[in-house]
Amino acid sequence: GLRAVGGGVGAGGVGNTSAQAAFASQIGAAGYVGTPQFLLALLERGREDGIPATLRRALVSGAPLPLDLRRLLEEGHGVSVFQAYGTADAGAIGYECDAKDGWHVAPGIVVEVLDPGTREPCKPGEPGEVVVTIANPVYPLVRFGTGDLSTFRPDGCDCGRTSPRLAGFLGRTGEGVKVRGMFVHPRQLAEALKGAPGVRRYQGSVTEKDHRDVLVVAIEARGDRQPDLDELAARLRETTRLRVDVRTVEPATIPEDAPPIVDLRERSPG
Repeated sequence: GLRAVGGGVGAGGVGNTSAQAAFASQIGAAGYVGTPQFLLALLERGREDGIPATLRRALVSGAPLPLDLRRLLEEGHGVSVFQAYGTADAGAIGYECDAKDGWHVAPGIVVEVLDPGTREPCKPGEPGEVVVTIANPVYPLVRFGTGDLSTFRPDGCDCGRTSPRLAGFLGRTGEGVKVRGMFVHPRQLAEALKGAPGVRRYQGSVTEKDHRDVLVVAIEARGDRQPDLDELAARLRETTRLRVDVRTVEPATIPEDAPPIVDLRERSPG
C-alpha cells in the first residue's frame, strides 16, 4: 500500500510510547495509520517529553472515533484525521474523503446494507447490517455479514464523488463489543469466571475515560464470601487479552436477566 506509492513505513505497536514518539520525530514521520486512541497516546507522550511533532495526517481505524476525540487530535495536536472502515476478513471497506462526512465504498467491493431479520436491502437512511462481496481469487467473500450496523447516505458528497457512501458505525448486530481494537464476547467472560469462588453474578461494561476504552466487570459476591479481585482480573486478562477493572457491587445490583456485557460509550454518527 504505502510502499507501493513510494512512502517509507516505520512499524510500531502498543507499548513504549516514549521511544516510538521519539522515533517518529527523528525520521520525520508525517502520517500515521492505526487506532485513534494510540495516536493520542503518542502525541500526548511526545508533548510531555518535549519531542518535536511531525505528524500531520492520520488514517485511523479499529476503534471508535468520537467527535470530541477527532477535535482533540485535529485542533489540539494539528493532525488531520481520516477514518477508514474494514474488517479482518474483508480488509478495507470504506474511507473518508476530505469532506469527512461518511465512508466512500472502496473500489472492487460490493457493499449492501441488509435488514438483519429479513435479509432484504434497506432503503438509504435505514440502518442495517453491512454485507460485503469481494471477488478475490485467493480469498473470495460472497455476501459476507460483518455484524456491523450502518446505512447508506441518501445525499451526495461535497467532494463530488458519486460512489455509495456509508453513514458510519451505528452498532453491532451481535453481542460482541470492540474494546481497544479487539472484540470481547460474552463467552470470554463466562470462560474466565466459570467456577470462580465467591462470584454470584457479573456484568461487563465498556466506557471511555480520557478517550481510551475502559472495560469494567462488576461482580456480585456469593453470600459472605468475597471474591479475589486480583485473581479474577488475571483470569479475564488471559481470556480477553485486555486489562480489566474488576469491582464488587452490592447484592441485587445486577438483574438476573442482565446482558453479560454492555457498551456505554457515546457514539458519533460518522
